[in-house]
Amino acid sequence: MVPDSLSLPLPEPSPPPAAASRPPERPAASKRGSRTRRRAPGRIQGDLFSFPRRPVAQPHAAAPASDPEPDEAPAVVLENLKSAPTAELIARLVALLDDDRPAMAAFVALAEALGGRGERAATAPLLRLAHRFAGFDRDAGAPEMRAALAALAQLNDPACASAVTDLATLDALSSESLALALACLATLRHRPAAPLARQHLTHEAPAVRAAACELAARLRLRASGPALEALLTDPAPGVAAAATLALGSLGLPAGRAPLETWLSTAAPVDLPRVVRALAPVADADTAVLLGRAAERADLDGRLAVVAALGDLGGRAAVTWLCRLARDRKPAVRGAVAEALEKCADTSAAPVLQELAADDDPTVADAAEQTLQALAEQATEW
Repeated sequence: MVPDSLSLPLPEPSPPPAAASRPPERPAASKRGSRTRRRAPGRIQGDLFSFPRRPVAQPHAAAPASDPEPDEAPAVVLENLKSAPTAELIARLVALLDDDRPAMAAFVALAEALGGRGERAATAPLLRLAHRFAGFDRDAGAPEMRAALAALAQLNDPACASAVTDLATLDALSSESLALALACLATLRHRPAAPLARQHLTHEAPAVRAAACELAARLRLRASGPALEALLTDPAPGVAAAATLALGSLGLPAGRAPLETWLSTAAPVDLPRVVRALAPVADADTAVLLGRAAERADLDGRLAVVAALGDLGGRAAVTWLCRLARDRKPAVRGAVAEALEKCADTSAAPVLQELAADDDPTVADAAEQTLQALAEQATEW
């Protein structure tokens, strides 16, 4: 036996490698102690023993209504304007006028649409539109003002004449809008606007001078003849043309020569108004010019020539009317039959008898009425 004094202590077992690198564990605190332990300020301890709940989805709040973008607003307001009833268009225009932030492009489109309808119920809101942009239009031309005045001219409502005259008189319009206002007053034949015609025949803007010429012609202001003659040499071609038409419409001889010159070169689109202006100052030689113009005119031009030849009368006019009686359009042949009644020339009876047998009943009826009228006149003679 080995004596007790010689016994050596046994070596302690070495810890496993993973445990050797692990720091010594602290004794776990009791649950009661962990609940009563004071927390560090600023830290929040969650409830470790509560059942985990899935977060409740919050209902999506409705997005606040925002104003449409400037480019999108007209598309929203202007859709289906052609098919919308007039009452709806008026309601839209009134709503825009009452809006603090309206879509400006919608004003123009609605005014154009209402003007095309030709219903006078739109007069009041269109006047509101014109008054809204009056001051602004004077400083910087507003398309809304121009659209409103053009629409009012299409409506041809005498109720707006005084308001348009006030706008033009108070110097609240730009040159472009002033020209439209004068054209509107010319369409309405508003007699109290005569001072505006005389005043603006010498306006600095060519468009205003041309509109003043038309207004003077519509109001039969023959006393403005000298001022109109001075505009025959205006540097602006549109003004000279407007003065020429006005002189002829007023029956002033100074307009015949320039109108006859214009007649020989007028485009088909201009021919009807040139013929109508030439008729009051035409003479016997003018019938030949009118007949030649009819050979290159469209339907509207030929109808204007027939009416002018009927008003002119005389052997030359009857000769050209008999030629036009062979026109391919029934409207022209019927107009010839009516014009020959004004001429009261019995030499046209054979042509009228041919027209009385026309395939078109309207032409035949007009020719028979003219033949009957000529027979009655011959009996009276």
